[in-house]
Formats: sequence, C-alpha cells, structure tokens
Amino acid sequence: MPTVEEIAEDMRVLYEAGFRGIVTYGASDVLAEIPHLAREAGFEGVVMGIWMPGDPEETQAAIQAMSDVDGYVVGNEGLFFDRYEFDALEQAIAELREETGKPVATSEVLSLYYTDERLLGLGDWVFPNAHPYWQGVTEPIEALTWTQDTFDGLKAMAGDVSVILKEVGLPTAGAPGLSEYQQAEYYARLRESPVGFVYFEAFDQPWKSEDGIGPHWGLFHSDRSLKVASGYVERGYPPFYVYADAGAPHNHFVPEGWMGCWRGIEVDQNDQSSPFSGASSIRITYVPKSGCERWAGIYWWDPPGSDWCKEPGGFELRGWTTLTFWARGERGGEVAEFKVGGLKNAVGDPCDSLRPAKTTHPLVLSTEWTQYSISLYGRDLSHIAGGFVWVTDADQETTIYLDEIRFEWSEGR
Repeated sequence: MPTVEEIAEDMRVLYEAGFRGIVTYGASDVLAEIPHLAREAGFEGVVMGIWMPGDPEETQAAIQAMSDVDGYVVGNEGLFFDRYEFDALEQAIAELREETGKPVATSEVLSLYYTDERLLGLGDWVFPNAHPYWQGVTEPIEALTWTQDTFDGLKAMAGDVSVILKEVGLPTAGAPGLSEYQQAEYYARLRESPVGFVYFEAFDQPWKSEDGIGPHWGLFHSDRSLKVASGYVERGYPPFYVYADAGAPHNHFVPEGWMGCWRGIEVDQNDQSSPFSGASSIRITYVPKSGCERWAGIYWWDPPGSDWCKEPGGFELRGWTTLTFWARGERGGEVAEFKVGGLKNAVGDPCDSLRPAKTTHPLVLSTEWTQYSISLYGRDLSHIAGGFVWVTDADQETTIYLDEIRFEWSEGR
C-alpha cells in the first residue's frame, strides 16, 4: 500500500496536469484517505470506490469519508470474476445510498451490460469499463469510432439513466503498435466527442500483468513522469509527427517521394552529429548532376511504399493548425523551400485534401537551428498523405539538417 504522503504527491501531480476529478477503487486502509487528500489538492469531483460490496469495515470507511465524496461506485468487475453475487451487490448499493444520501453505481466489463440488463437499472448511473484495446482496436480514429458507438448504444439501452464510461484508454506499450502518441491522440479526439468518460488510468502499475500490456495503461509513468497524453490534458491535441527521431514509432510519414534530379540526393535519417533534440536528425545532401533537372525534392508520404498514391493511406488531421520544423544549413546561406500537402498521383490527380500545397516559399538557412512554421488555419486537413516536402534548386553541393517536423494544435482553431 502507498503511504499518505505518496498519495498526496500523486494528487498534486494529477492536479497540476489539469485533472479535476478522480474515481477510486477501494476504501480499505490508506485508500480511505484519498477523497480528503484529493479535496486538499483542489479536486472538484470525487467518486469513491468500494472494492468488496458488503464488507463492513470498508463500507464504514467509505461512509466516514462522505463529506469529501460526490458519489460512490460499489464493486469493480466482481460479477464477471465471480467475487460476489448480484443480490449482494444490489443490497450493498441500496444500503450505501440510504446511509449517505449520495448517488451510487457499480462497474462491470462491457459485455455484461448486454447479457444482464439488470445492470442498466442497478445504480444511479451506468458506469461500465469499455476498452477498444480488448476488441482489437488500437488505431486512434478507429478507437474513437468504437468508443462513440459503444457509448451511443449504451445510452439507447439505458433510457433516462446517465451513462459514463468508467475505464477508457489505450495502453502505451506491451504489444506491437502501441505508443504514447496513439494514447494521446485517442484521448485528444475523445475529449472533443460527446462521450462521457473517465481516463484510465492515472499511473502505470508495474505489478500488473494482463498479457504484457497491464503495466502500461497510465497517463503517467510509475515514477510520476509525464507521458505524452498527460501533458495535453489542458492544451488539447499532442503533436502529430512527421519526424521525431530515427525509427521513432510516432514518425507518421516516410521520405520516399524523390523528385527532380533525384540522383543527386542523399538522405540520412539517423544523423547524430548535432541534432536539435533527441538522438538524431535528418541530413540531406544534394549534388547537382549534369543531364538532370535543375532542381530536386522529396515528399514525405504515407503509407510507405505507396509510390505516388498507388496504395491508400494518409491521415485525418483536422484539429492541427500549424506545421512546424527545425532546420539549419551546413555552411549557412543554403536556400530551400518546404511545403505540406498537394501530393498528386502519377497522372496528376490529387491525393491530398490540402491543395495546392501550402509553402514557406524559399528560405535562407543559417548554421544555427531555427524553427519555421506553416500556418494551416482554415485549410482542409481531412486527408493528408503528403505530410512534408523539401525542394531546392541549388546550383552547387548543399547540405541541410531537419528535426522535430510535426503538426501542432493551438487555441482558436
């Protein structure tokens, strides 16, 4: 069990990240202190959990905390795992409601709400655990669609009873295809939906197993350090990367669309000589060739191997309003132009909703890392396959470096 001091520090970290409500799972021992510690930290809403319905000591501790509690959730997946019977749960809910005058609910795995409709009327609101991951859905937009459909279906079944999804999230590691950026994007999109939900969960829990993903559901690491999602509770969307670091799982586009005098291009996506951030940056060297076009460029596109849109791909990026990147030249004075969108297939048909491409126009680079941006306010980002473009018409050998290429969200979009 954690100490009171450790819990108080947890509450401080969560509050400073922007959280204002909390749901707990038990009221035994030091867990009974959480509602008061949450109020002291500034939390505005507290739903207190009771792990074992009818346990006299745990129930009494929950009752004693009622001045700091807005509502209770009695039990968590206990019917599914046969820890208690429905009648015992029903009695515990009724007695706690009568004793405290507070609203009371229970929480079960999603499937039970479809097979036992008594759950829909058991508490003062419907409070299921609903995870897209356990349905094989991890891509953020698909996960949002699944969550919205689940929420809407439960609302239709519950009638006038409110529905809030008690556990909703994506793990960040433990299986292929999981990352902090996927979790962050899922939550960012979910926040803008009409779904009522609770983030699951606050901190990674190393003691869990669950097929390898159990320890990795937190919005924070177990040492309370931020994950990507926890840094954007108040600020909205996380960055959507074209390039963060060599081999990073959240690099969403690849530099495969070589154009113009492509024979003169050399690219190293793992240059470690002097990155702006992280372990690496991109180095591009261009050497003009005789008998070749007088310009060269590269499209970063999705999916890999699409060969000018022969394969479907791209991303829905509504919500991001700016493309930013850091660039510098090897000697200073290098001229290059950078763009986003405007990708076309081999016969000239558009592949991007953003067309024509939005450009910086030619930039003169210095030897110092400098951040540049392309405003995307008011532009159609419903489908972006061409995430970034570099173009040069240099007439002599030139080398530039790029880093932290990303779409960013900002207020007032």
